[in-house]
Amino acid sequence: MEGKINNKTYIVIELGSTIASAQACLILKRMGAQVLKVNSGNLNLNEWERLSELEECLSFGKDYLNTSELNAEFIDQLIDFADIIIDDHLPSFWLEKGIDLRQRYSRNNNRAHWCSITPYGIYGSHVDVPASELTAQASGPFMTRIGEKGRSPLPMKGPQAYISAAWHAALVSSAYIFNNYNENKNIGSLIDISIQESMYMHSELGSSNWHFNQVELMQVLNASSTAQSSGFQTADGKIVNMLFHDREWPRVARMIGREDLERDERFMARFNRAQNMDDLEALLVPWFFSKTAMEIVELGQESGMPISVTRLPEEVLSDPQLIDRNAFEEIAIGKKIINYPVGVGRFSTNEDLPVKRNVAGKEFINFNEYIETYNLKQVNFTTDNIADSITTKPLRGIRVLDLTNTWAAPKGATLLGDLGAEVIKIEGIEWMDMLRGWTTPPEGSSSYPHYTPGEKPWDRYIMWLGLARNKLSAGIELSTNEGMAIMTDLVKKSDVVLTNMSFDTRKKYNLNLDILKKINPNIIFATLSGYGETGPRSDWRLFGDGQAAFAGLFVGTGYKDEESIPLSAYGDPVNGTSTAFHVVQGLLLHQINKKQSAMHVDISCVETCITYAQEVLVESQLNEFKNVGSGADCMHEEKFFPYNIFQTVEQDCWIAICCLSDAQRKGLLDGIALLKSGMEISNYSGTLSAAQPVELDKDLISKPEQIDIELRDLCQSIAPRIIEKVLQSKGVPCQRILRGRDFDSEGSMASRNFISWQFREDLGSYPVYSAPWTINGNRPAIDQQAARFGEHNHYVFKDILEMDENTIQEYNDAGIIGDSPLKGAELGFRPNK
Repeated sequence: MEGKINNKTYIVIELGSTIASAQACLILKRMGAQVLKVNSGNLNLNEWERLSELEECLSFGKDYLNTSELNAEFIDQLIDFADIIIDDHLPSFWLEKGIDLRQRYSRNNNRAHWCSITPYGIYGSHVDVPASELTAQASGPFMTRIGEKGRSPLPMKGPQAYISAAWHAALVSSAYIFNNYNENKNIGSLIDISIQESMYMHSELGSSNWHFNQVELMQVLNASSTAQSSGFQTADGKIVNMLFHDREWPRVARMIGREDLERDERFMARFNRAQNMDDLEALLVPWFFSKTAMEIVELGQESGMPISVTRLPEEVLSDPQLIDRNAFEEIAIGKKIINYPVGVGRFSTNEDLPVKRNVAGKEFINFNEYIETYNLKQVNFTTDNIADSITTKPLRGIRVLDLTNTWAAPKGATLLGDLGAEVIKIEGIEWMDMLRGWTTPPEGSSSYPHYTPGEKPWDRYIMWLGLARNKLSAGIELSTNEGMAIMTDLVKKSDVVLTNMSFDTRKKYNLNLDILKKINPNIIFATLSGYGETGPRSDWRLFGDGQAAFAGLFVGTGYKDEESIPLSAYGDPVNGTSTAFHVVQGLLLHQINKKQSAMHVDISCVETCITYAQEVLVESQLNEFKNVGSGADCMHEEKFFPYNIFQTVEQDCWIAICCLSDAQRKGLLDGIALLKSGMEISNYSGTLSAAQPVELDKDLISKPEQIDIELRDLCQSIAPRIIEKVLQSKGVPCQRILRGRDFDSEGSMASRNFISWQFREDLGSYPVYSAPWTINGNRPAIDQQAARFGEHNHYVFKDILEMDENTIQEYNDAGIIGDSPLKGAELGFRPNK
């Protein structure tokens, strides 16, 4: 991985007008990128949708250029001198200015990577369909899980869809900058980030659960507090969240002072707990109610149990761990000083990262002045440059050892595999990844295809099938000396070691940077932990629910003025994307610095989550804060209407409709008139025609309540797909709230080949989500479906490590390596061999 391009800061141009592009550019600025924000009245088609002060927070410290010349010549100049351009406009916006991005990037003579963040992607059937935060959240299947049965589903509080897309944009852009340095080339690609697809990354089970078993998770996240929902009332009136896996039960028993129940079969396995829920609640509810929330959290941490409490913004901002790690920076908004989340981890070789903003950016009169100030050089393309192809696998040639388990970190490893890295998952024979389910599940479990676990259930667990693409599997028992010796040999031949093991587990395996760099002086050691590697709470264990709860991410999601709703393990998927981003940045820093020394990348789950909670954190410092649900939530802006969720004539089907401008409202009224006209529609992709024109009250455009009434009536009489098609064709943000069953009938995803159909003899054909981006219109391939346990043992031991057949057989017989876990390996106990 020798660096070949001159050491310099890479240049990022921010051309967007929403939080998505602003957040993506800020994430890259944290890593030392030079960001120029282009301001132009032509760029802002709609008013800022979210908290207005967030725009100031996201813009502070960036250089900026005010221009009215948003034409093809100006864009050509940006492409010729920048390294990355991040934009969030629809293709039609640029076509009106004579700029055809897809045509332009069909030729390999562009320097800048153009990263486009749009609601449904810039390739496919929905390229010019607009969206809002509400409809963007509706376009993924997570929203259907929130709320109470009989009432509407709920969006998450804050700009969750925009920020999710921003992290994906920062990840993929970084990978292509790394590829430029690694291969000594300056050929730009067209990176196409679909907000819809990035939201699908938050719910990997949706399509597979429905395909195999016709199971949907609908409105299972609500404000009820029971052992079933993993929420418990405490003595001080707060709710603590205790989402525990099977191997956590002994810790729970110790925490409540009932060591005698550590091996009680009623509670050890999830299946048994479900059948003995009354006994479990009788045991736990009184104990939780007898103590305060923080007493319980601290007792849980002492016993190794990752318990969390939903925290208010002021509690997040005063968290001693976050303060110790300088997780906030101060920004002046008017006369107030705002503590704003940093959100990026630590890199041992670069103590100046992440960058904190302490001064305003520079203003430039024109782009030529910017070029002269930073001495930018234009790339002269040769015939050889133009002949190069654009890869969809920019990390090809990088080897990652995956020592992760459960969800967040494994997802990060999966995304690295999507980007082309060779990811080798090390599978413990006596300690199996919980992502593989159980070794002896009961028959009829909906966690397995067709309710059938089969002879090797660890290879058939639905979540594993959906989340473990593009990884190899090697069964190695690290608790043995021989297993650790194999691991050592693999470290010598790898670029990255990625783990989310706890401190205690890493200590047991002697897994730390000092040891690893003696084995491989250039290794990148990336650790994902609940709170980060330093600080007074660095040894705290947190699952996805705790990561989000401690970041204040559960505050505000709920029905209007009612109780907030915990969002379960939401921290896991968002930290998966962040994990991959940090690993790629570690690789990039090695290249830019030309310093091939070992590096520790320290990723904090809570610090990532506070970027998703930024709106409520900033809002609480500006205004009087109330801990209540915000409903559909358009930041109480009366100018945004309609902004609502409507029940449709179809069972369990809801639709989100909103308008952010008068132009969109005019389109809405045209659509309502067409829908009321008795129109004919040949099919969902055909043309629309009015059978009998209808005239609406011209003043309706300024009557929010009357518009809502019109929409409620239409939604109760016309099929939701037709409403969606008509309003989208009129430029209105409109989206059915997608359910698990909708994965293979959603036109936008089908036209983009987002769902990849895999085949295995024991499963038949089954759907898997692909990476949520395309490169020059090409989707990164799934080169390896979810691997069977130890499927690649021969490749790892024979081809990579050159072990002889006799040794391989000897180790296999001794249980040092293998292709099956031992019975009970998922429980965390050492099984009886």
